[in-house]
Amino acid sequence: MRRTIFWFASLPLTTFMALKSSDEPTISFIASTAAEPLLSQYSSGNNIIFDVSIGFIVSAMFYFIVVFLPEKARKENIKKNIGKVVSFILESFSGNPFHWSKHVIHCKPLSEYTSSLNELKDIAKNRKLNALKIKVVVESAHEILPTYEQLTPGALQLSPEHAILWLSLTNSIRQISTLYPCGEEESQNKDLGILDLNLLEFIEYTEQWVNLKS
Repeated sequence: MRRTIFWFASLPLTTFMALKSSDEPTISFIASTAAEPLLSQYSSGNNIIFDVSIGFIVSAMFYFIVVFLPEKARKENIKKNIGKVVSFILESFSGNPFHWSKHVIHCKPLSEYTSSLNELKDIAKNRKLNALKIKVVVESAHEILPTYEQLTPGALQLSPEHAILWLSLTNSIRQISTLYPCGEEESQNKDLGILDLNLLEFIEYTEQWVNLKS
């Protein structure tokens, strides 16, 4: 980001230097105005200044087209696909007993859940999951945990901040998966506070993930 800001913040200066060192006539709407003296040529070195300035402008254009735009699109694609792994857990709130076997590729984009994150936090915070839904969430966490662990390098491609946040998401899933198996009978003998705490943290981390710029 700092590199991008440097390149594009420098463009006005290099454009001014190119105009000032150019041997082209002054632009008509600037001629005979107070700005005209600012664009008068230097006493010497105009060709060198002009060539360097134009070189910088062309380099900035190539950087924008060849590096910046493709890199931005690549990161957005990574974040979109990784987001489906997060959606896998959010969709487990539905209570479908076969959700654990769902393929991640069929999950909805995470962007479709951004408006309901506060509602999901309320569900986790106030223990509104019944025994069946608890079972589904735990089974889903247990099934998807290896995928979370394998995707850490992908999160690192977005930024160090994404990688650290992904590790926190993964840890929440790991803690929830420790409750597996968690049928109706098993749930009575386990500390479901682990589920409440980590599920709430998972949703909070998800909210941060959505808002984190790639």
